[in-house]
Amino acid sequence: MLRRLLSNNYIKIIFIWSFAIFIDYYFVINLDNPPDWDQGYHLSNTFKMFNIVFNNNLNINDKYSYILDVTDNYRGPLTYFLSSLFIRINNSYKFAYLSNHIFIGLTILSIYQLGLLFKNKNTGVWACIIFLFSPLVIQQRGVFLIDISLTSFSTLAILTMTLWDKSKKHLSLFGLLTGFSMGLIFLVKPTGIVIFIIPIIYILFKKYIKKENKIIFLYEFLIFFFGFLILIYPWFSKHWITIITSTLNAWKWGINYQEGLDANTIEGWLFYFKNIPDVIGSINFIALLIILVLNIFNRKKYNINLYKSNVNYLFILFILNFYFVASLMSTKDIRFILVIYPIICLYFATVIDKNIKNYFYQNLKNILFTSSIIFSLVFYIIIPFKKVNLLNNNNNWYHKEIISTIEKESPMLYSTLAILPDTKEINTFNLEAEAIRQGENVAVRQIVSNIETYKNDLKYFDWFLIKNGNQGVMTSKSKQLLSDYLKRNQSFFVFKKWTLPDNSEISLFRRKELNTKLSPNPTCENKNKNIYFEIIPNGLKLRLYAKKSLLESSKILLDLKKNEEVHKINIATGQGQIKSLKNEEECFLLSQNIPSDLEKISDSIIDANLLTKNNNLIKLKVHDHLSSKITDKNMNTKQEEFILMANKVDKVKELGIYLRNGNFDEIFNLIGVLNQSDPKQTYFKNAEYIFQERYKQKNEINYLYGILISQIIRREIDLANNTLDKIIKLENLNGNNYLTKAILNIYEFKLKEARVSINKLKYDDMYKSNQTLKISNYIDGLINIFEFKLYEGISKLS
Repeated sequence: MLRRLLSNNYIKIIFIWSFAIFIDYYFVINLDNPPDWDQGYHLSNTFKMFNIVFNNNLNINDKYSYILDVTDNYRGPLTYFLSSLFIRINNSYKFAYLSNHIFIGLTILSIYQLGLLFKNKNTGVWACIIFLFSPLVIQQRGVFLIDISLTSFSTLAILTMTLWDKSKKHLSLFGLLTGFSMGLIFLVKPTGIVIFIIPIIYILFKKYIKKENKIIFLYEFLIFFFGFLILIYPWFSKHWITIITSTLNAWKWGINYQEGLDANTIEGWLFYFKNIPDVIGSINFIALLIILVLNIFNRKKYNINLYKSNVNYLFILFILNFYFVASLMSTKDIRFILVIYPIICLYFATVIDKNIKNYFYQNLKNILFTSSIIFSLVFYIIIPFKKVNLLNNNNNWYHKEIISTIEKESPMLYSTLAILPDTKEINTFNLEAEAIRQGENVAVRQIVSNIETYKNDLKYFDWFLIKNGNQGVMTSKSKQLLSDYLKRNQSFFVFKKWTLPDNSEISLFRRKELNTKLSPNPTCENKNKNIYFEIIPNGLKLRLYAKKSLLESSKILLDLKKNEEVHKINIATGQGQIKSLKNEEECFLLSQNIPSDLEKISDSIIDANLLTKNNNLIKLKVHDHLSSKITDKNMNTKQEEFILMANKVDKVKELGIYLRNGNFDEIFNLIGVLNQSDPKQTYFKNAEYIFQERYKQKNEINYLYGILISQIIRREIDLANNTLDKIIKLENLNGNNYLTKAILNIYEFKLKEARVSINKLKYDDMYKSNQTLKISNYIDGLINIFEFKLYEGISKLS
């Protein structure tokens, strides 16, 4: 029985796979250093996916929607979804790294099946061993990127293509499986399907030639396309614009930071070819060369035909397609070769196994290559692991402590940390990964600053993290100016410092008075729905006593009446950052600062209402008259000494006015800053509800524009179209409305309607604006490209 089991190749594969897991768990995965930029990004998405999938408070529809929203760029959600299922075992970095073995398992099973189709069982087994114990593969298993998952589904795709190619059935369903596998690749990395263009064309052309009944060929093609489309449609239809634009941005980034390996250089075209020995490992490569030489010298003695091999044109075309695309790419990295490496391993395996009946000679080759793998593991994995452990003993980069420190200060509120450094060890992505792993109570965002407006960044965050010494490659003059300004500004102070293992120092800055404070209050029962006001430098402080059920996701509408004038202030309770609290009847005191013009609020009588999350308007009992005596004292204070956090609802109204006037550059700049400070975009949802209520009270068109921009950013396209139709009826001569309409049409892929909207814009006086002209040309170009008018489209886009 045991002998039969050991002779089973699947048992062999499972055994060597288990051994690889053992090696990774004890020797490969090094957690002393924090994950770098890309790893931090991927880990963030994985922990975020874990929080969604295993959140028992979400219904199925919400979970499905949130899963699709975890990523909206050129990295798809599939890797993170499957890895999140694995870390259910243990929500830790180590198990996140070990989740690579989900994809490793799929890869080696596909390699083995390809070996059977390509040559024989032994070829498949040896190809699996070569793949599993190649230094590049081992190294990639010890990090968390998407190259291994992309490799697994790419190998599966080649397998299904090979089965489809070899199928002699009248109507083969392997086309459907190929479509599915291509869809899986797209959901890992949309650009991954580019390296399959030539193999797919080859198979389709071959099928077309062979099928006498062309209708059957059409059926197979439609089945293939249906399998692909049905998998990608839910995610791609929701995020297609950002997927395309992020792909273009990534390409531009690669060009800007490429170091001499461009497509117009010989080095760029030889990069992957000359690095193959490093991929398999120098010891293993030398062992293969020795075996190849032995085969040459013993070809007559053991009847080895060096030239006879299963020529697989699909494999060759796949490798050529990859090499052409990868060499043209702006960024070169040896790990990108992983997608074709399983096929290369099959060719390496044929050197070891040549169907020789002489067992002594075959065992000699087996022992030689097995020994080379053992030496590789010892010299490149186990010994370096021990050295790393000795060097990195007791290293602490304080990511966990930084996040927990912020959370302890505001346990009932979500906080956002603005970070300036961008080094390998201390960067936005790995701090964000830790924050999400701890439960998403703190968001971490990179500062997007510029020289003209860097001082305004202090208006959007309560917390900043700065570092001395090396700041990373993405540092800039504006970040240095912001760092200096933060150090000398009176509104912030150093809350805590840490010394890092590289002897640099990081400082956590906190606003002297946090924008919002929320605390349980036993006297709230008697003061429920009571609100108090106090004038502070550059604005107002409010104190609201209310039960949890009234505070969560609510909004406060203030009307400050002075003589015949009414000054309106609209805010979200806690800037929309109040956590879900368990006890609905528990009482709290909310303290919140609001920036405002002191001259407008002095000597005012306040009318205050609470707009609940159910959109009920509740009258609040106001206890203060805003006296000018207090105002005079505070108006003399220097503005720079007391910077209050910006009211994001006011900023949404400002965005609406920009939209009305066609100031699109200003829209993009302001949204960038706002989204950094409120990553969940809660402020847009709050602003929409507030403006809807305000519009009922007074039909001011700027409120409609505020509602419209909120709906557009949140991708509520049907609602946005309805709001825009109302606006067009009121302002049918404003060309910017037709430009906005065209943008919504393009998003819905309604090309004819978009063309109509653009044509209406062209005959409008507002078309004179440079920003409007630029965006309308861009949309016009997209329409032409979608209509296959490529020359006109490219001309417009340029």
